[in-house]
Amino acid sequence: MKRFPIIAAGVACLLATAPLAYAQDAAGELPCDTGLYEISADHEGARANACRVFNPRGVILTIEPEDPPPINPSSWYGFHVRAKNANEQGTLVVTLRYSTSRHRYAPRTSIGGREWNPLPERQWLVHEDGRATMEL
Repeated sequence: MKRFPIIAAGVACLLATAPLAYAQDAAGELPCDTGLYEISADHEGARANACRVFNPRGVILTIEPEDPPPINPSSWYGFHVRAKNANEQGTLVVTLRYSTSRHRYAPRTSIGGREWNPLPERQWLVHEDGRATMEL
């Protein structure tokens, strides 16, 4: 089984713009399944509130403040990506959509959750509306 990075904010992000037609509220439960990848937020340090799959290689994650009403609306995030097929090649595009704030934290990735490295800047983008998109 191919292992993909764990992403966490104040620890994670990606590039390539999701089509605006799909940039709606994510409404699905986590974990979510694109058919090629499974995205979860059930490990220590993980955080994502909802997931919407818009194609086999793209998801929108909704990030909410940790405590309502938000003391600090700057929501943190973290999620895990797993390829369903060990031979899977290609890119997964993840868009983070914030309900009450904007993207603030540079994404970091880890394989195994021990050593964290910045996601290269060419792989993520913060949009004018506060969303962030990453290519993994």
